[in-house]
Amino acid sequence: MVETLQKIAAAIDDQRSVRIQTDIIGEYKTRGYGAVFDSGFSGDIVIPQSMAVDIGLASGGVAEIELADGSKQILKLYLCKVKIGDITQEASTIIMGEEVLLGMGLMKPFDVCLRASTAEAIIEPQELYANYVGVLRKLTGES
Repeated sequence: MVETLQKIAAAIDDQRSVRIQTDIIGEYKTRGYGAVFDSGFSGDIVIPQSMAVDIGLASGGVAEIELADGSKQILKLYLCKVKIGDITQEASTIIMGEEVLLGMGLMKPFDVCLRASTAEAIIEPQELYANYVGVLRKLTGES
């Protein structure tokens, strides 16, 4: 039997950005946010400095990052968890800018469908992933 997972809250905003409802889980607290999905970002998540301080992040090392303009920077990475629908994932986090950006790294368990004609964004857990989550819940006794 395949587990049925929660439908993901997503929409296309006035600037034609896809926003996905997420919970960003730090060491101090969890904060809900309508994050911008950036399909050109191969990493996990970018958050502003103010949010990083507010929720508390664990240090995760450094990495060389190539920015959209092609320039490269060595940036410190932090760790948090990100919950999208019923799926919670560990996330390498970059602190930069003023907007929360979700990258392709966190979208692997989801099917993403954008309908420009109706301005719809449909984000759903992949069926195989939903089945995997169901098996894990049975093994751990979660409901």
